[in-house]
Amino acid sequence: MTLLFDGQLFTLYAGIILLVACVVGNGINILVFSRVRIYRTNPCTFYFLMGSIDNMFYVCFNLPIRILSDTYRIDTYRGSDVWCKIRHLLLVVPSLISVTFSCLAIIDQFLVTSKSAYLRSRAGTVKNLNRQMIEYLVSTITTLGTYLYYVGSCYTFLLTSNRFRQRARKIE
Repeated sequence: MTLLFDGQLFTLYAGIILLVACVVGNGINILVFSRVRIYRTNPCTFYFLMGSIDNMFYVCFNLPIRILSDTYRIDTYRGSDVWCKIRHLLLVVPSLISVTFSCLAIIDQFLVTSKSAYLRSRAGTVKNLNRQMIEYLVSTITTLGTYLYYVGSCYTFLLTSNRFRQRARKIE
C-alpha cells in the first residue's frame, strides 16, 4: 500500500461519512425548522432553515464530485469549459450564501434584542421576509452572471484541452 492509495481510501470513506452526516444533520434541521409552529413565525429561524437547505445542496452536489475526482480519478469537468465554469460557480456561491444567511440571522437577532425602539421596528417580519429573500436571490443571481463570464478557474482545462491547442494554432 502506498501513501497515495491510503489517501484515496481516506478520501472515499471520510467523504461518505461526511456526506451521510451532513444529509442527516441538515435534514433534521430542515424538519425541525419547518415543522414546529413557533419556529415558522420567527425570521431568524427562517434564515437558518434557508441556510440548512443551502448547505444540503452544497454538500450533495460538491462532495460526490470531489469523491469521484480524488478517489477514482474521474475528472468530471474536463469535457466542457461551460461545465467547468458552472462547477466553479457552484463551489463558491452556496458557501457564500450560507455565510450570508448566518449573518442575516445575527443582524435580525441584534435588531430584535436592541434597546432602541427604532432598531426593533426595523427587524424583519415573516411577511416582509419573503419579499426580501426574493430580492436578495434575484440580485445575487444577476450579479453572478458576470462572474460566470469572467471566472478564471479553468486555465488548467484550457491549457490541456485539444480545443485550446487548435484555437491557439489558428491565432498563430
